[in-house]
Amino acid sequence: MRDVVYLVCTKSGVERLRKTVPLLKRGEVAIKVSVEVDDELFKQPIVETELKAEEKHIIKGQASVQANEVSEEEHEAADIKAVEATLEELVAQGLLKREFDPKTQRIYYVRAVEGEQ
Repeated sequence: MRDVVYLVCTKSGVERLRKTVPLLKRGEVAIKVSVEVDDELFKQPIVETELKAEEKHIIKGQASVQANEVSEEEHEAADIKAVEATLEELVAQGLLKREFDPKTQRIYYVRAVEGEQ
């Protein structure tokens, strides 16, 4: 089995692991880890290894990701868009329905009653 993962770390430790190139916040670094597991290792439930990233492992002069500052508002906007997309998917599946409240001028999502679209 071969795969690539990205460990996102801060000075205090590993924050998360991603299978795709991550967006980084200030103070975070991503470590691209190529993983190769021999089929024989799948016979044992726990396999242990050690990973040590040092400055000598930095590939200088090459950049696979462009670092840019992303504001808190941009992160929140992306989160809101993701939630809205999920809600719209649930509407498309018939699990939720959209209702507009003219008094508050807001759209609400409510559980769809079975047999109602």
